[in-house]
Formats: sequence, C-alpha cells, structure tokens
Amino acid sequence: MQSFRKKFIKTFINRTKPLYSRTFLTSETKEINLYGLSGNDVYNVSGKVKKSIPIYIIGGDEKDSITDNSNSKVVVYDDTNNTIIKGEHTKLKLSDTIDHTFNYNTRHPSRPKNK
Repeated sequence: MQSFRKKFIKTFINRTKPLYSRTFLTSETKEINLYGLSGNDVYNVSGKVKKSIPIYIIGGDEKDSITDNSNSKVVVYDDTNNTIIKGEHTKLKLSDTIDHTFNYNTRHPSRPKNK
C-alpha cells in the first residue's frame, strides 16, 4: 500500500493519445469528478493508498465500461446499460430515469452545486 496521499488521473483519446494528466494531492483536493461526454467511455480506476480522494464517475449517454481495481471510494452515476466491475468500495447510483449527460452548469445527480 502506498503511503503518499495523491491520486494520478490520465485521460486518453481513442485509448492511445493522452488528452490530460495530473496528480491530485489529498491536501488540495476534496473530490474528483469524471464526466463521460460522448458515450462509449472507458474508466479504469486502480491503486492502493492509505487515504484516498473520492472519485465520482458520471457516465453520460451510451454504454460505458467502468473497472475499479482500487481501494478508493468510487461512486458511479449512470444508467443500467453499462459494463461495471466493482472494487471493494465502489457504490453504484444507477437509474434509467435520470439524465446523466454532462451539463456545465450542474453537478452530478443528488449532489448540490458549489456556491
């Protein structure tokens, strides 16, 4: 188990070309929100740490693939038409009646906007 308190996020275009990467420190970051934008998104969460930053995955439209191989708190908001492999602390908030598409002015379902 890693003793440092940070989370590394890397996103790709077509699973090969890096789009974004950053290391998030627990002293600076309360949560990480990952939004699927165009459907058919792939999320892989991995790593074992003593203290983790919660990760919220909002899948968006179309079918997504979500794999959690971590000991982090991961909460998935999406519909039921997805492939999901849960980790030890994964929570699923699945609903076919809530719109999970990205909207810049709102946060994920059931969570208030920052003021």
